[in-house]
Amino acid sequence: MKVHSIKIRFFIYSVLVLAPVELIGGFLISRNGQHVMSLLGVMRGIEVVILLLIFRFNVDGLTSIGLGQRDLLSGVKRGIVWSIGFGVLVCVSIGILVFLGYNPLDMLRTGPPDGPFEIIVYFCVAGLIAPIAEEVIFRGILYGFLRQWSLLAAFVISNSVFLALHPEAGFVQCTGALLFTLSYELEGKLLVPITIHILGNSALICLSNMATIL
Repeated sequence: MKVHSIKIRFFIYSVLVLAPVELIGGFLISRNGQHVMSLLGVMRGIEVVILLLIFRFNVDGLTSIGLGQRDLLSGVKRGIVWSIGFGVLVCVSIGILVFLGYNPLDMLRTGPPDGPFEIIVYFCVAGLIAPIAEEVIFRGILYGFLRQWSLLAAFVISNSVFLALHPEAGFVQCTGALLFTLSYELEGKLLVPITIHILGNSALICLSNMATIL
């Protein structure tokens, strides 16, 4: 299924929305370090709502960013299939590392938030809100805008921007970015990478907490 193209005026509208929200959100986060995840969740939520409203008035509606109404359920199903397949590969890789004497959980000792409320907020933001926002922005809009001119440029630029905005970017983030983009390219349904991203982040959060406990 072909990835839909984003018209330049809607791309500009998106940038004009994201720029002030990111600036204001970044300022508030820098001023209030105790509620970073809550503020980030609000910021990403505002971005998603406004962007979806903008593309709702596009000629092709939300279909232009891969969120056509008829593709929603099938997108989730395909995302689950992709997640299972990738999960099997991850399990095999973990088995190989363990066999070689490495502990894969060592790479995930990020430390869970303190307190049940903070854990819930962290899970909601990192495991749900952020993946949806990032896929709408980086795959649905940025990749969709660049894809009409060059597949290579779309892959390189969209993933480079995605990783540049993740200071902690490492092997896991690089692999995820490539997987999200590849799944959207092949499926043409944004809910495929959204589903993979949500399930992947949720799994990483659980494993990270497990690694800390162990």
